[in-house]
Amino acid sequence: MHTAARDAWLDFIRAHEGEVPYMYLDTKGLVTVGIGNLIDPVASAIALPFQTKSQNKLGAPAGRPATPSEIEVEWHHIKHHTKCLAMAKYGHTLCAPETNLELSQSSRDKLFWDKSDSNESVLHETFRDYDAWPADAQLGLMALAWGLGPGFPAHWNKFTAACKARDFATAAAESHISSWNADRNGASQRFVRNAARVHAGSETIAWPSSTTRRI
Repeated sequence: MHTAARDAWLDFIRAHEGEVPYMYLDTKGLVTVGIGNLIDPVASAIALPFQTKSQNKLGAPAGRPATPSEIEVEWHHIKHHTKCLAMAKYGHTLCAPETNLELSQSSRDKLFWDKSDSNESVLHETFRDYDAWPADAQLGLMALAWGLGPGFPAHWNKFTAACKARDFATAAAESHISSWNADRNGASQRFVRNAARVHAGSETIAWPSSTTRRI
């Protein structure tokens, strides 16, 4: 990503996804942490440096590194909780009192950037000229990949063809996701609409505004 896009990326996705330090269930019932980072299956959770929360039922001091066994037990507790359907439907706050472990801010930041860099690497395979795209277009693509996974272009033929042609006006029209709320959809589409109005390769980002002129 251009520097301006990279600088804006964390603030954008955190504003729309939220950030949770402990394990919770997403709307599909998958165990998640941080800024919508899936840790399902359990091996993904065990690989992370969880630590004990300041208030925990383990009788452990705050910040003690969690053992693999503790992480696995907590993961299964959340995943198979008797209220798991409600947890998935009503959000992470129902999971808070059921958890003893969390990721530190630095660990969550690393998890975020590791996933972002991995997604970007995969997207490069489809969009070879991605580095020359306007900053807003890069953010629009990353925003979609965060919610759909970086392999989504293979299934979005019209969107992908438009992006390869740098027809970002058409790409914006093809970037609506029915399961997202209007605010999230609008924000993601605004990136791509902005890209249609700026010169190719622009490293200046218009977000969070919409631009109606070439910059």
